[in-house]
Order: sequence, then structure tokens, then C-alpha cells
Amino acid sequence: MTRQSCCWCSYCNKGVPGSQPVIVELTGFKTKEKVYELEMDAFLVAIGHAAYTQGLKLQAINRETDRRGSVPVSEKMEVLDKSGKPVTYVFCVGDANGMYMLAHAMSSQGISALENMCSWPYVLNHLSAPAACFSRPKVSGLWASQSRHHVSRRPRMSRRPRMPTATRGSCQGLLQDQLQGPGKEGG
Repeated sequence: MTRQSCCWCSYCNKGVPGSQPVIVELTGFKTKEKVYELEMDAFLVAIGHAAYTQGLKLQAINRETDRRGSVPVSEKMEVLDKSGKPVTYVFCVGDANGMYMLAHAMSSQGISALENMCSWPYVLNHLSAPAACFSRPKVSGLWASQSRHHVSRRPRMSRRPRMPTATRGSCQGLLQDQLQGPGKEGG
């Protein structure tokens, strides 16, 4: 099967693990005809975020969205004009700037924009914004992208968080948890 970005999932049955497969039909946007019928053991639907920038009237400030529909911003969350210069007192945070589609990152962007609005220069370090995967086991953390990891120093791993009182308590390592089971002490 080739990658089909001009399709939508028009049908998906529930399926029963081990007895009834999941059947998914992909229909073309333009033709409205079935393009593929897939049969599989499991089907994961992951819905991504997209910048919602319709109706912002960016032309009034000599600005357009980029090819992905996002509003380009500086490191201080200032909207950039067509020449790449910051537009005075116009800031953009969250999904509209298309930088990091994570709630915690967007919150950090808001703090950065507010500090810069108040003329307290603040540049957001996106590596300091937490991220989480809602899975079993639950995973969260602060990390660099793989490409950045190759050029930076080796990260220091710790069994316990290095933050004051808010994070005090039991903190078992993920690997230990998986090998021995939750709540069991290692020997």
C-alpha cells in the first residue's frame, strides 16, 4: 500500500482480538470512491493538531501564514512580518504558531509572551517544557529531539527527581517497574 493523504476512513468495524479482524475502508476525498479496504488485527487512530488561523486577518499587519498554515514567530513569541522582523506588540502562542502542539509547551509559550509584553525579556527554552505520553506505563519527561541529542552532551539519568518538595516521594525507574512489577522493591 502506498501512502494516501487524500483519503479518509469511511468505515471501521470494531473487530474482536483473535477471532474477527478489524476492517477499515479508505475513501478518496475527490472521487468519493473506496480506495482501499484493509484487514488487520488492530487499528490505532491518532488525531494530530493543526494550526487554526482562519479569520486572524494577518494581512493587516503585513503577515501571512507559512505553508502549513501556521503563524511564524520569533523566539520571544512575537509574530514576524513578511520580511522576518517582529511586529511590535503582536504575539502568537499555542496551536496557531505550529511550534509544539503540547498543552504544557503552549502554556510555557504563553508565559514567554506575557513576560515579553511586559518588557521583561524572556526566551523560552522549548526543551524545558514537559511532555507526556498517556500510555501504560505512563511516560513523561523533558527531553531533546533525537537530532539535538547527537550534538549535545550525554544526558544525566537519575532515579529520583532533582526538584524541591513538589516532587518528593517514591520514584521508581521505568525499567525497574517493568521488570519487577509496580510497587515491588528491587533487591
